[in-house]
Amino acid sequence: MVHLENMRTAFAVTANPFFVWQAIHWCRNERPQTDVPEWCLEHLGQVASRINSLGHVDAVGLIGKGRGRAPETPTPAEMLRALGFISQGRNAFRNAGSQMRKVRAAGRFEAMRSAGTPYKAALEEVMDWLGEPNETRAKTIIRTGKRILGSKT
Repeated sequence: MVHLENMRTAFAVTANPFFVWQAIHWCRNERPQTDVPEWCLEHLGQVASRINSLGHVDAVGLIGKGRGRAPETPTPAEMLRALGFISQGRNAFRNAGSQMRKVRAAGRFEAMRSAGTPYKAALEEVMDWLGEPNETRAKTIIRTGKRILGSKT
């Protein structure tokens, strides 16, 4: 259940729907399966409303001329926008990769520190893992990863 809480926190901090879908996938594929949490269902309800609006004739153009006209098929961008995966130049998939990299860096750093690795050695190991030669940037990545997971330290 720690994984679900991490995904909830990551979604709350980043508003990235990738974390909702990751949580749902985990609930359905973990053994034993677990119920999809309410915060995921709330998000799915919002997405369902946006997708449903794509099929309304008020929101899109029409196919045909008579009373039996049908809405046009939404564009891929309209569908991705309705799902929350793109918005104002933001790409949830690209952002999720960057966000997960930060979370993993923070996790590595915290695990080494918890195991007794001195701060400087843990930082250097994470810098090497990140391929980040700049200590200030590596610290920022670790701090951001902690923030995404809701860590106060």
